[in-house]
Amino acid sequence: MADEIVTREEIRAMRRSYGDAGLETLPDDPFEAFALWLKQAHENTVIVEANAMVLSTLSNDSHIETRTVLLKDISDGGFTFFTNYESRKAHAINLNPNVSLLFPWYAMERQIAIVELLKKFRKKNQMITLQPVHGDHKLVHGQVINHHH
Repeated sequence: MADEIVTREEIRAMRRSYGDAGLETLPDDPFEAFALWLKQAHENTVIVEANAMVLSTLSNDSHIETRTVLLKDISDGGFTFFTNYESRKAHAINLNPNVSLLFPWYAMERQIAIVELLKKFRKKNQMITLQPVHGDHKLVHGQVINHHH
């Protein structure tokens, strides 16, 4: 059993160096930039489910809960996914709309993180649309970040 454990040195050797290639040609609008990268991720045969995003929320007892959900739409300046409104994630978003999304497109050496979102429920279709709180966003080093004023 001990022979199967990955050593610290082996873990350290897994590290890759990533460059800034492609960042200089991104559109100024972060949603346009996101849509471009999403399209490229979808066209990449190595990436399975380019619309998969990691959603992190806080539970009512302040525990971070993380799970993968599928992006269904990007419109109205928001990111939409389907969920059961009785689910833990829906309750957590309702209690605390400060959540984060992460699109990890490792095969493209890219990731986009979206933080500090607010909720907008569309009860009819069991969808939740998360919209950034601040309108001033910028795509930097492959991550959508908020600029606080």
